[in-house]
Amino acid sequence: NVSNSLFNSASLMRENAQNTLSEGINKLAAAASKKYNKAFEDLSLEPSTSLFTGFESSSEALEKALFRLTKNLTVWSYTRSEYYLTNFRDYQMAPGYFYGCVPV
Repeated sequence: NVSNSLFNSASLMRENAQNTLSEGINKLAAAASKKYNKAFEDLSLEPSTSLFTGFESSSEALEKALFRLTKNLTVWSYTRSEYYLTNFRDYQMAPGYFYGCVPV
């Protein structure tokens, strides 16, 4: 469920960001219901992407804020994932090596 995973992240945010996220998700759900007669979570990839990216160019501040906030959270989460760190950043859990056979 989209809103559950976002709300888990929201517990770490400031109250105004939490309100923006909550109100924005409600607005997104209402837009999906109005345009497609479905819940946002039930939409296929193309309509959900189209609806959500439409918020980026919206004239309403709440819709723009939701898009920016969600995009920032997505990038922030991805760049801290194990997959990204190990495959793209050459991250090493413990930098340096231990050579037990080398005299000190």
